[in-house]
Amino acid sequence: MALIRMLLIIFAVVLAGSVQGQAASELEKIPSISLDIVGHTRNLGDLVEVLSEQTGYRVRIPEEWGSLSVEGRYLNVPLDSFFRRVVRYESISITIDEINKDIFVQSYQHQARTGYASTDAENETNEREFFDPMTGIAKQDLKEMQAEQLDELERLREDPEEIDLETGVRQRELRLLQKSQLEAIAEAKYDPRAVDPATGVPNGELQVVISDQLSELEEQRNDPDAIDVQTGVRLEDLHRLQREQLADLARQRKDPDSIDPETGVRRGQLEALRQQQLAQMKL
Repeated sequence: MALIRMLLIIFAVVLAGSVQGQAASELEKIPSISLDIVGHTRNLGDLVEVLSEQTGYRVRIPEEWGSLSVEGRYLNVPLDSFFRRVVRYESISITIDEINKDIFVQSYQHQARTGYASTDAENETNEREFFDPMTGIAKQDLKEMQAEQLDELERLREDPEEIDLETGVRQRELRLLQKSQLEAIAEAKYDPRAVDPATGVPNGELQVVISDQLSELEEQRNDPDAIDVQTGVRLEDLHRLQREQLADLARQRKDPDSIDPETGVRRGQLEALRQQQLAQMKL
């Protein structure tokens, strides 16, 4: 009896290893595709024929997916990764029928039960563990997609003939335009006839106004009868008040019975506490 139990355990282990190895090899059979859809979008349903030509299989998708928009560059991307990027917030099931050369792509939650002889390469995943909650894309695919996008952006920046996505202008022309604009701005700063964009006043007139204002402020500082614009008090009275406040603060710091405004404790008590702490630190 023990021998039979041992044989059954060995058979189960061998069978599990065989199934895992088969699943891994089946996942490797999923073909890759390349698409270049930049500056516009295409419906997923219109791309099925292109995907079929590239993979060598008839790609079949649910009818409701046909209107999904596709945009971006996909360079040698596995078919399951491509569909996970397009069909978000769903687990994707890829079923390969080697006999009829069909690939069935479905939502795993609503996977149809078919009776054909097939080789299944299903990507069963735990969404909370493997899917990004913001995009619905598998985390590994999202990381790869972001890396591809960064590489592509870097290449676009370095290629002078590439089109800038925001302006629709070639990088070379855009750089020339930016250079000429910076030069024009630099020249305008020193041109008295150029109009300041913030005020709408020519630079020459603006400099005169600023100079007059600075001179007026300097005169007010030296005039005891001038009114402080922030307080509405004569400068002489304001200066006297400030001197009195400073003198009062100096007296309070020396008065052990005055209240410290930050702690609400008498200054004499604070000083005694500070001396006590210093004595404890020396012990």
